Amino acid sequence: EPAPEPAPEPAPEPDGYTITINILPGMNIIYTWSEGSISNINNNSTTYEYANDDTYTYTEKTITDGPTNVNEKSVYFINNESNSYDISYVYTGSLPTNFDCSVNSGWNIIGYNSTDPNSTASLSNTEPNTLHKYDPSTNKFILINNNIIEANMGYWIKATDSSSITVIPN
Repeated sequence: EPAPEPAPEPAPEPDGYTITINILPGMNIIYTWSEGSISNINNNSTTYEYANDDTYTYTEKTITDGPTNVNEKSVYFINNESNSYDISYVYTGSLPTNFDCSVNSGWNIIGYNSTDPNSTASLSNTEPNTLHKYDPSTNKFILINNNIIEANMGYWIKATDSSSITVIPN
C-alpha cells in the first residue's frame, strides 16, 4: 500500500499589509492607524512625528535607507524638498471599518487609513468650520466644509471640549 501524501505546508503568515502613499513636494501630513513602519522616504525629506496628546510636541525622526518604526494613531509630517514619490506604510492587523477618535479641547490631528488611496471617510460629531487640510502645493491650510477626509492623510480639527469623533469610511 503506498504511503499517504504529506499534508501541504501551511501558508506563511503575511509580514503585514502595505499602503502606498504619494508624497508631494512640500509638507505632507500622513496618519498611521496601527504600529508598523514607513519606508522609501527619500534623502531630500525631513520627517517629524507629532505627539497628539497632552504634550503636543514634534520630534524629528532620522530616516535611513531602511524602514523606520511608526506608532499607532500617530501623525507624521514629511517635508519633501524634491519631486513627488511614493512611500510604503506597512502595518499588521486589520484596519477598522468605523471607529471613534478621541479629541482634546483645542487643536488635534485625526485621520484614517485605507489600502485604496482614492477612498474617503465621513466624520460625525464635529463642530462647524473646524476641519482643515494642509495643501503642500500652496503651503496653506484649506477649510473642509463637508466633513469628508481622504485616506492616509492627517487633518487638523479644533474641539471646544474633549469629545469623540466618529470616522466612517465611505
